[in-house]
Amino acid sequence: TVVNVVENAVVIDPEDIVCTASVLNQSQTVESCSGALFDSGGQNGDYQSFEDYTFTIISTEGTSVILDIIEMEIEATYDFIYIYDGNNINAPLIATLTGSDQNLSYESTGDAITFRFASDFTVTDGGFLVEWSCAELTAPTVNIGAEDQTVCDGVVNFSDLSGSSPTSWE
Repeated sequence: TVVNVVENAVVIDPEDIVCTASVLNQSQTVESCSGALFDSGGQNGDYQSFEDYTFTIISTEGTSVILDIIEMEIEATYDFIYIYDGNNINAPLIATLTGSDQNLSYESTGDAITFRFASDFTVTDGGFLVEWSCAELTAPTVNIGAEDQTVCDGVVNFSDLSGSSPTSWE
């Protein structure tokens, strides 16, 4: 972000500088609340065929991870990005992406998010740039309904009306 332009100089806000940049050429886990991730081709090259790597980001305790897909140019229908809400690929799947897109954002419900990239054996493309940051976790909005009872048998059926499909409550 350009903050101020003066003669023969550009002043950049230090808050906008990403200090952690990784190239996805092996599966790895990082504990960091900010950074950037490029495909194996780096900032200016194409990714390779037969890639299948995961990148897990673990935030500082008590914060969620926000994953922003800044740019994505991968072979449609054959190469995929998978985003999981947790610290491995067994966590709930948030998104499956393919083709070209940009400015997509995903947030974990806990302190970790996992990014997986898989390419097939033929066409490669420009790849992707992903950035991440952390945010304070917020409790989900609870909206629970109950059926009207015509018989008083002590059984009440509740239903989740929040749309967020929680599996437990505290």
